[in-house]
Amino acid sequence: MERQKNITSDQFPIGRHMAILARMYYGALNKKLERLDIDRHYSVLILLDGCDKNCSQKYISEQLLIDKASMVRIMDHLSEKGYIIRTVCATDRREHSIKLTEKAKRIVPKIKKATQELNEKILVGMSKEKKAGFYAALETIYFNLNSEPKTKVTINYKTSSKKK
Repeated sequence: MERQKNITSDQFPIGRHMAILARMYYGALNKKLERLDIDRHYSVLILLDGCDKNCSQKYISEQLLIDKASMVRIMDHLSEKGYIIRTVCATDRREHSIKLTEKAKRIVPKIKKATQELNEKILVGMSKEKKAGFYAALETIYFNLNSEPKTKVTINYKTSSKKK
């Protein structure tokens, strides 16, 4: 019988831990929102809801750090679901102006509420200072990783057909 070496969490890539947490988080969020006919791209809808006027597709892409090709697919999906309206910018035909439909405006409050409830639930037991430290640590990790050379990796947030 082989003996296993004791491997501690800090010996694994941090990205592995974050990927597991992301999968668990979005699974829980999707469960809270399962009555909606949308199972991803909540951040895009939340961002659009916060825009004073129509947002450009480029602006959304820059704010959420999503590459252009992925953004086009996201916009196609949200448009097909009836959540956004895309119009070509009159001054620059390469640019699209995006706005929420009435259908989207009805569900965004539900998405925001579910997100807030889940965020509060997963941070239970953390003091205000620890929560601030957590978000500061995420920001530090982002800036440190941003300076590293990298290859492109895509993460797909689609809901699995297998439900638990």
